[in-house]
Amino acid sequence: LKAKLEEHSAGDKQFTDICERDAMELCEAPGGVELLKMVAAVYAQKGKQYGGRFLGLEGLFATVQEKTHVMTSGAAVIVDAVKTASMAQEHAQRQQMGAARGMSPEEQRAMDEKMARSGLNVIWKMGKLLLEERVRRVCDIMMSAVDSNRSKVEGLAAALIL
Repeated sequence: LKAKLEEHSAGDKQFTDICERDAMELCEAPGGVELLKMVAAVYAQKGKQYGGRFLGLEGLFATVQEKTHVMTSGAAVIVDAVKTASMAQEHAQRQQMGAARGMSPEEQRAMDEKMARSGLNVIWKMGKLLLEERVRRVCDIMMSAVDSNRSKVEGLAAALIL
């Protein structure tokens, strides 16, 4: 990441072209568009945090925004996981009491699909949250490695925002 961002000084147009080409490649992967949006949002946020613009206020607001996002995303994952577990428990209780036997095959299939979708949604959100955390950590490690050189930090931060 650091090496790619240092290319930013070679020329904005060239750097932008490289980023656009890489983005188009990533869009081809399954879930690539969603992951690309997530990475771009994290990069922009970290760029604002480390950019030092507006007497550091932009960085402060970006930090608060990041913490709020992490907490709300984490809470959403927990709520969805509890809903999924509740559905599974309700389904198991119905089967034990024999109520599921009274369900038509279509109703049974619909309930199974709903539980599967809900479970996959929880897995996706949790994975996305973990990926966001890793990308943030990589940015923090990169910036801490050049922390003594403020102009270099600001240059890398500006490249992250692009």
